[in-house]
Amino acid sequence: MTHNSQNLKAIACAVLGFGLFSVNDVMVKYLAQSYSVTQTLFWTAFFVCPILTCFGYAKQGKKAFSSKLWKWHIIRGVLMTGLVFCNIYALVQLKVSDFYAVVFTNPLSISLLSWFLLKDKMTKAQLTTIILGLFVVLYMCRPGSGLFNIGTLSAFAGTIFFAFATVLVRSKLRKENPLIIGISGPVVITLVALPLAAYSGFAFPETSMDWFIFVLCGVTAGFGGALFGMGFQYASSAAVVAPFHYTQMIWGALMGYFIFDEIPTQNVIIGSTVLAILGIYLIYTEAKYKKKIAENLIQHEPV
Repeated sequence: MTHNSQNLKAIACAVLGFGLFSVNDVMVKYLAQSYSVTQTLFWTAFFVCPILTCFGYAKQGKKAFSSKLWKWHIIRGVLMTGLVFCNIYALVQLKVSDFYAVVFTNPLSISLLSWFLLKDKMTKAQLTTIILGLFVVLYMCRPGSGLFNIGTLSAFAGTIFFAFATVLVRSKLRKENPLIIGISGPVVITLVALPLAAYSGFAFPETSMDWFIFVLCGVTAGFGGALFGMGFQYASSAAVVAPFHYTQMIWGALMGYFIFDEIPTQNVIIGSTVLAILGIYLIYTEAKYKKKIAENLIQHEPV
């Protein structure tokens, strides 16, 4: 397979994976209107576990579940629990497109946290991009706008949890098998969510349709994660597929309109577009910077 066809395959996997994530978000929004956040959190995570476990076993056998870093997997799982909890609550309160507008700040949060905790080098261009992104967020979430509410704060809290979980993968779990990273998250979420769901009054899905949608949430999250991982695995670099994360705004806006009769506001359309441009620029500048460092290391290697 040629270099270009390999990248096209990676992009196709990533776009489809992000599309399945968006379908999952819409179903979670629908379910959370009838079930508490903790109930939704438990059941959506519960059905992901067998799907990813079967996928991991089929892919690598018992090796998919082997790790000596369980402490860090558990910590990451707790962070992911906070992320999913905040996202579910935010989806209940916000339009789907508004939710994604906030989520688009993820690259900015990760870069800033990596600079602060991992001491990653940050160029003036990257710092300027992050500052501009913060101004865009202030523009979208200013008092009087549709995004100035508790749902937005919950979505922002979710981005912080996601940033910490990502930095943890980049530092403590950098060389870990991607399959065990993907599997351990939903397992920990399920275990943490069970007592929370029990405390609020544990309940099984009420109808056969609800059972079906909860199972479908597991399918879309499981296969979305698998395709997402395959996309990054096939790509020549992360910068090839990472920008396609922003296709979620297209998926979200279409499904929000046809399913929930939601129409994005002008400030959200403008803000999310600018955030997408800034995020893509940040991804490419970081990839270019890392490539330059790698080339310098090769040039200075002793012959």
